[in-house]
Amino acid sequence: MRHPTGYEFLGQPATGAGGGWNMSPDLFARCAHCGEMLSLDPNEMASCSCGGLCKDADAGRFGSRHGDASVAIYRKHS
Repeated sequence: MRHPTGYEFLGQPATGAGGGWNMSPDLFARCAHCGEMLSLDPNEMASCSCGGLCKDADAGRFGSRHGDASVAIYRKHS
């Protein structure tokens, strides 16, 4: 998989070695199906254009219809 310019690849699967990822305005999840980057800002509701990734800010979680192992996590360079 080619990583998007301007982002640092942090890992895959999205569940991470520590049992989860924190939500943060500088973190993004990449949909394995459409490749869209989804902000993990805890104050925003979001989903990718294909509907494969969905973030529920009120519950503090996100998920993928394609399975958590298909989600790559990135940090946006400042």
